[in-house]
Amino acid sequence: MGYPIQLKEAVLKKVLQGTKPQHEIAKEYGVGKSTIGKWLREYKQNGSKNLNSKEKRPKDWTAEERMSAVIETGAMSGEARTTWCRKRGIFIHNLDQWKKEAVSAI
Repeated sequence: MGYPIQLKEAVLKKVLQGTKPQHEIAKEYGVGKSTIGKWLREYKQNGSKNLNSKEKRPKDWTAEERMSAVIETGAMSGEARTTWCRKRGIFIHNLDQWKKEAVSAI
């Protein structure tokens, strides 16, 4: 479950105005301070394009997406795989498990 985009935008607008401390804004909107910090980091890195995206948990990935991830990362170095995973909210062990499941299904 994610927060509505309108809430994220309203919270970030208040934070960026700088008229109130983040802990007060968190209390006002009923959002955790760490969540606001995460939204702020994402906004500073990527602008508003990622505010609407929900992070996908590893268990939410379809079989096709898992297979595609295994194939895409197969020839990458360990560091490149780690970076790839971090950007998508998964871990190396998720890729390894998905590969194992794909091989055992053959």
